[in-house]
Amino acid sequence: MAEVGGVPLRATISGILRGILRGILHDGPMTEPDMKVGDVDPRAAAEACWTISDKARAIAGGVLEAVMRKYNR
Repeated sequence: MAEVGGVPLRATISGILRGILRGILHDGPMTEPDMKVGDVDPRAAAEACWTISDKARAIAGGVLEAVMRKYNR
């Protein structure tokens, strides 16, 4: 799916690549073995790469709820 320092990175599942092409990893940053550099979306739906995932939406909702509870006492 990519190459870092001449070493090929291989995905362990099939799907649509997210992250690397959207700028998470670009020339310059140091990487280490087992470091996350992108996501493979197993839904294999290209349109899903441009939307918020259910997981991200749930996390955002939890953060919003925590902030509102703190400031609306």
